[in-house]
Amino acid sequence: MPAVTYGVWHITQKIAKGTFKIGSGQPKMEVSWQVTGARKDRWAAANAMSVKQRKPTKEKGFYLHAELYGKGEEKSILWARLPHQVKRRTKEARSKSSRTPE
Repeated sequence: MPAVTYGVWHITQKIAKGTFKIGSGQPKMEVSWQVTGARKDRWAAANAMSVKQRKPTKEKGFYLHAELYGKGEEKSILWARLPHQVKRRTKEARSKSSRTPE
C-alpha cells in the first residue's frame, strides 16, 4: 500500500455549467470532494424542510429509536401514537417467543 501524501488544494475554476476544476502543486494526486448547495426554486421555497420540529404533547418523552438511548420499546414513539396496536403486537410477539417447540 503506498504512503499517503497530503496536498494543498485550491479551486482553479469555479462551478460553471455543472463543472469545476481544482488543482494542487503536486502531480498525480488523488482527491475526493462533495459539492453542496441550497435550492432557491419555487418548489423548495414552498416545501422548506425544518431541522427541528416541536413534538405533540402526547409524544414528549418518547423516542424514534428508544433502544439507542437505553430505553425499552414502551418508550418508542409508536407507543405514544398507537398504544393499543403496539401493546397487542408486543403481547403477541412475547406469547410466540415463550412457546416451546414440541
